[in-house]
Amino acid sequence: GPKLAELARVPFNTRLLADLLTVGIAPEQLRSLASQVQLLEMYWNERVRPLGLPAEQCLGSTVRAMIDHGRMEATRIAAGADTGNALDFLLQRGVLISANGDREVAFRHHVLFDYVASRTVVVLADTAKMDTLFKRSGASLLLAPALSFALQHLWEISGRGRDRFWQAI
Repeated sequence: GPKLAELARVPFNTRLLADLLTVGIAPEQLRSLASQVQLLEMYWNERVRPLGLPAEQCLGSTVRAMIDHGRMEATRIAAGADTGNALDFLLQRGVLISANGDREVAFRHHVLFDYVASRTVVVLADTAKMDTLFKRSGASLLLAPALSFALQHLWEISGRGRDRFWQAI
């Protein structure tokens, strides 16, 4: 359909679509995709969620370490702390990549960082936490796309009146 064709025009999205097809997603499942947030959610459900909560915790630790250091890279130790083999599995699946001679990890693409941050760090229901987070030096610039993803997701799931979205705003 036209929405999927529009999504596929962006090279990053094309790569995600190819990854999803490679792991066995039926092409028919892609037809319902209407936004990049939906594509990223499908990617998350196929690449991250099967690895369990430790993988999600590892990604959250990775994002927080990146925010703490103001860089788009985190040490392997900070990224994988207390998550067992989750870091290794995320590297194998290509969600994260090795950097700096295998001493650090990074997201394969900055859009993945933005989406993961929207799921693991941006908690719209906790305004005090969000206020503290966005007041940190440089964090608001770094997390603006993540906030946008979180709000777009909320818009899409809020239903007809968009009550949850407006409440978060």
